Amino acid sequence: LGVVRDRYVNLQPEEFMLFAEKLEADGLLQIMELGQFGGGRELFIKCKLPGISFEINGGDKTDAYYMLRTSLDGTVSLHGMALLLRLWCMNQCPQKTLMAMAGLKGRIDFSGKHTASIHTKMHAAAQAIREVGQHFQSLGEYAEKMAGKQMSDGHFGAFSEYLVPNPEGENARTGKAEGIRASLFEAFKRSPGNRGETVWDAFNAVTYRNTFMASSRSDENRYKSLLGGANSRLANQAGQLLRVYVSSGIDGMSSYAEA
Repeated sequence: LGVVRDRYVNLQPEEFMLFAEKLEADGLLQIMELGQFGGGRELFIKCKLPGISFEINGGDKTDAYYMLRTSLDGTVSLHGMALLLRLWCMNQCPQKTLMAMAGLKGRIDFSGKHTASIHTKMHAAAQAIREVGQHFQSLGEYAEKMAGKQMSDGHFGAFSEYLVPNPEGENARTGKAEGIRASLFEAFKRSPGNRGETVWDAFNAVTYRNTFMASSRSDENRYKSLLGGANSRLANQAGQLLRVYVSSGIDGMSSYAEA
């Protein structure tokens, strides 16, 4: 049971499932996976958004997913966020990362207040999910630009140094930063679907590292970080840097530094 104070309108597990099934019946999503965080304190339902995808490079397909989350301890009433899933390697990232790169604005996530009615939460969820479909064509067009922009090993090295700089100060240890940059380069050149040649490869190197390679105490912690922790922030930073790279037409690392 989810026991909270009287003013909360908390979703019990059965109600949470019925909430997702109603959205599925309306044709907005397809339930794919159920799971939990924190030993059952938080539940999630991962859903595919039917017919919403883009494909580049003759088979490099990315699908839109949506994750619904709720808690049984009163900390989260109901939350939803869009995810991108690259099928070649199954790496994931929050869709708002790529939306920010493409300069798009829209409410593709939602958070229901504890005091909101179930009808209010349903309306907010449906509206946010529809926003995903409205933006996806633009996301695909921007991904094509990324795939058409060449990136040399030297440029990727400069990008990764801006993304994960060495710590400053006397006696600062650089091993952790160097290890992250090494894993990013490995993903840039050798992760499934990557050839280590384009900005799209660079973006997917970051999301692949966050999904599969980032050090963590557990797979659960790594996944939660991917959704909204340090790994999510790393992806957002990468998006900002790569947007500069795509839009500026820069050539050479000195120009990259100036940009």
